Amino acid sequence: MGPVHFQVTNNSGYHLTVRNNPLGTIGEVPNGQAWGYDFDASIEHNTNQMVFSSPSGTVCSGSVAWSSGGSGADDGWMEPVLFSMSGEMNGVGFNGAGEGWIELQPFNLMAGGGQVAVTYTQS
Repeated sequence: MGPVHFQVTNNSGYHLTVRNNPLGTIGEVPNGQAWGYDFDASIEHNTNQMVFSSPSGTVCSGSVAWSSGGSGADDGWMEPVLFSMSGEMNGVGFNGAGEGWIELQPFNLMAGGGQVAVTYTQS
């Protein structure tokens, strides 16, 4: 898989911690800020747990993931819905607000690497 630039904008109303498998915690994104990370081509299956928290603890957790064999995102289960997610992977857009995993097509969308951007917006 090729290198990937991952861009996150957090307007969720909560603090966001980005935990990557296999790298561990790679970013902290306070509400109202943006953050980016450049992955090299060595990570074949890239999964990022997106953990939203307030001073009293974890609010919810979602994910943004890609590989040469599949890509998608999940804003996390919330009741009531606290924020929505929108973004794109190599130009293929996605949106979500509490419905779970969104699988993107074609299945090999990220096989050559590229760009992933996601924005979380308070409801």
